[in-house]
Amino acid sequence: MLTAARQLARMRLGELSFRALYLLASLAIATLAWLLLSAFAARFSAGTARQFDSITVMPENTSQRMPLSYAEKIRTLSGVKSVSHMNIFPLGCKEKTFVTVNAWNFSPDTPSPVNGIDAGQIGILMQDEKNIFIGEAIADRCNWQTGTHLEPYESFFSKAVIPVYIAGKLATRKDDDSGFSGLVAFGNYDYFNRFLPEPEQNRAQLINVTAHNPAELPAIANRIEALLASEAVPVTASTSANAENTLARFGNIRSLLWLVTGAITACTLLVFISTFAHVAAERRSSTATLKGLGFRFDTLLAGFTIELVLILLSGALIGAIASLGLLYWLAPQVQTYIGLIAIPASSWLWLGIGVIALGIVSAIFPVYALHRSHPRERDGM
Repeated sequence: MLTAARQLARMRLGELSFRALYLLASLAIATLAWLLLSAFAARFSAGTARQFDSITVMPENTSQRMPLSYAEKIRTLSGVKSVSHMNIFPLGCKEKTFVTVNAWNFSPDTPSPVNGIDAGQIGILMQDEKNIFIGEAIADRCNWQTGTHLEPYESFFSKAVIPVYIAGKLATRKDDDSGFSGLVAFGNYDYFNRFLPEPEQNRAQLINVTAHNPAELPAIANRIEALLASEAVPVTASTSANAENTLARFGNIRSLLWLVTGAITACTLLVFISTFAHVAAERRSSTATLKGLGFRFDTLLAGFTIELVLILLSGALIGAIASLGLLYWLAPQVQTYIGLIAIPASSWLWLGIGVIALGIVSAIFPVYALHRSHPRERDGM
């Protein structure tokens, strides 16, 4: 039976002709979109955020930077306890690979404005301006070891060599499913700021504000926006969760990526269902003839199963190889801005589940047609 089923599958695939290529291309594109977009969505996860008793002030246009005069003006508001600011500095790691350092103006009399670094580590950063702390994932990727002096270059503005000392590693948090805590690096704002071209100096990507009374945070946030409303760089002040790095502010992008992935998946599902339903109707007469020649239902079913499995596996494999190749090429291009990207293990699992589900749904009409077909219908259609 298996030999007959293989020959039947080969014949049916030949009959599909360009429709087989159409199905392969559809599934390959869907696989590529799923794996690639899920990798980016994981980086844009809002799950790395944590609630603090503070206000986050950022530019409305995230490509802009705020002058440090904003921080000084915020300090004058009543109820404000402390003001910290941060800018991001991409450092070269390996060829076409970068690490984004979050450089803060840490102060000994204020709490840490971000999760992932404690008071003791802040003290070490303040002892020597060259000290930096890096996440475990960065250490592994760049082969940077604790206690070593390095001279990476600033890769965005000045291309200047910036001597640093790896003061320690930041352990990946157990509650961090996305791996963001391993991608964090912290440094001293004043030190890194000096290596920027003069027009780019003394600017902040983010300002963190704490209050003497946390209950006043919403009111203070409103006053901050009113205070800076007429400034050249419009800002938003929010009491929502802070982030360990600048990625968390893009939480809405993650939802958009999943929406696009869902739309592509739905289109692929409709393509497979409609194509195989049409094929089942076209094969009604030939299937009846095969039954008349003595082919049993289980042989016809086995032949169709082989045909469907070959299309599914080939399409998914092509898409997976394409996504890995594209991700390998894209990773160095975007790492400066969003850090290390990789396809999550869960995405591969869901890909397998999705391909199986696609096969089951696509087979409904053809299997029903095989079952209902009768030799008397071979002269029909």
